[in-house]
Amino acid sequence: MTAGIDSQILIYAEMIPNKPRGKLPPERRQHLKELRWRSKSLLKFLEEEIVVLPMVCVAEVLVPVPASRRGMIIGALTKRFNCRPLNLQAASFAADLWAGYESEQPEHEEDQYDDRHVLRADTLIIGTLKAAGVSTFYSHDRKCRTLAKRVLTHVLDIPKRDPKGNLFEKLEAAEDEDEDEG
Repeated sequence: MTAGIDSQILIYAEMIPNKPRGKLPPERRQHLKELRWRSKSLLKFLEEEIVVLPMVCVAEVLVPVPASRRGMIIGALTKRFNCRPLNLQAASFAADLWAGYESEQPEHEEDQYDDRHVLRADTLIIGTLKAAGVSTFYSHDRKCRTLAKRVLTHVLDIPKRDPKGNLFEKLEAAEDEDEDEG
């Protein structure tokens, strides 16, 4: 299987340094903790698979990273993922996707883009995945998933349960130990 992921999965899995957001309400903290477990579990599940990471995603995650650390992050990402550029075929798929979206927007308001910059980035990500022959795409972004369903076969949210066993429980225990120490 060849799978594709979006940039948020890297952030949730803590593969990318993220700016602390200050004190979060307990429910938001719990939700982020769950997304970390889910993203780490997904990446663990996909360890033996080819995972395509569009270069557009790499650019997105590098924005908050200091220039002095970017080389290290790029090295880790290219070692773990098949980082694919936006080539002519991907650009063509992205243009078709954007034109199709402009002519026929999703019927549910929560699936519609409010920001053209986000729509542009998502069409470039999805176009790159389509050009790379990706069969399965994981994203926690509902709008991106709705858009991707127009051209990709299997479009999924980050799984809520680990398909290979009890990784969530192991991650939860490790997180609890880290919190006890800190």
